[in-house]
Amino acid sequence: MKTVPICIECIENAAIRTLSLLEISQEENKRITEEIKNYLANVSLDLSPMEISFGTNEIIQNETGIRDPLKKIKTQANKDAEKLEKNVKKIIQESDDIFLSSIKTAIAGNIIDFVYKSDYNLTQTIQDVFNKEPFINHYSILNQKMQEVRDIALLVDNAGEIIFDKILIETISNLFKIESINIVAKSFPFSNDITITEIEKLGFCSMKNIHCTSVNNKIDNDYFEEIRRIINLSDIVISKGQGNFELLYGNDLGIFFLFIVKCKNVADILKANKGDIIIVYN
Repeated sequence: MKTVPICIECIENAAIRTLSLLEISQEENKRITEEIKNYLANVSLDLSPMEISFGTNEIIQNETGIRDPLKKIKTQANKDAEKLEKNVKKIIQESDDIFLSSIKTAIAGNIIDFVYKSDYNLTQTIQDVFNKEPFINHYSILNQKMQEVRDIALLVDNAGEIIFDKILIETISNLFKIESINIVAKSFPFSNDITITEIEKLGFCSMKNIHCTSVNNKIDNDYFEEIRRIINLSDIVISKGQGNFELLYGNDLGIFFLFIVKCKNVADILKANKGDIIIVYN
């Protein structure tokens, strides 16, 4: 998906929110903000919003010397999600369709997104997602394919959200004859995205049949092509989050996208509304 002007505005606002959290002077904040605006004014719109955001992220890191500007927010998001984990698992186990309920839980976790908004209500979102049908629902296709394959890749998204992704992984391992699950995450801290290092600390890579792969998300790397190579090696790819959707949708790569619609551009592409939940195969 190519970037449109409204995406640039969103990327800029996210960068400004990030800067507001840092202990830097007003002068430094203003200087970095101007550098970000200059970068965005000249960036190629052929890139996806995620790839453009890599650039603003690197500007903040390089100019402040802070490697992971949202580290505290990510840590707290994981803790908040972990508090709900036991209750959510109970709801899933008591549901009529455990796999679908696990998918909905993973989608609900997608609300944890500082770029989108910081005042989300996770408990309410979980309840809302459980009680609504996906606007686009290719669940039956996913369920059928899961019966037939042995190797899957999961492209993960945000901190906090990852706790509910873990529930989905556990459900997949219990219900299907999957021999290998490849968890794919970014190498370097980016926004509130979970990194491969953080996934390892959460114990994912020690789970049975789990493999962890990092993808170089520096601006000078061809992130899309690196992801494509991983996709080509997997029987099924499940992609979490709107950022991955923006990067990969429309390329007929055979990916299942799970996310909450968060912006007008994506809503227009899918003929959906903001807040709709999506299970789409493309």
